[in-house]
Amino acid sequence: MAEPADDITASVEMFLPLDMQRAFSRDPDLAVMAAALGSFSAAVFHTVVPMSPSDRLDFCRRVAASSNGDFPAWMVEASLRSIEGDRTAMDGTDPAVMLGIPIHGLVVLNSDYLTTDAAHALRGRAEELAQELLPRWQALPPQ
Repeated sequence: MAEPADDITASVEMFLPLDMQRAFSRDPDLAVMAAALGSFSAAVFHTVVPMSPSDRLDFCRRVAASSNGDFPAWMVEASLRSIEGDRTAMDGTDPAVMLGIPIHGLVVLNSDYLTTDAAHALRGRAEELAQELLPRWQALPPQ
């Protein structure tokens, strides 16, 4: 069995830059989900946070459109605000629906905003974020 750090590293490599075939052929275990959220968060801080409000709104609309109606743009914005530290940003949202935002966000970020070199450069930060998330998620009681 792979060590969690190795699993996260391999998973982050699937998301930055996005390798659709590898990313969607794996079962979404906790390490993969942590890597996806860590990768999305690192890319958001690098790309979306510095955007103007109108560019940010356009990004949210593009991510929502990529979901074919699974979630609206305001939920993408709530996800971004949560990543930025707003602890109440996702109040009233459906957690099951919110799980799709990082993946759709990574599709849009990798195709339209990040160069391959930039995606590679974000891997270290994405791994750090995923390493912070994984033990917290593993400690949650089973549902």
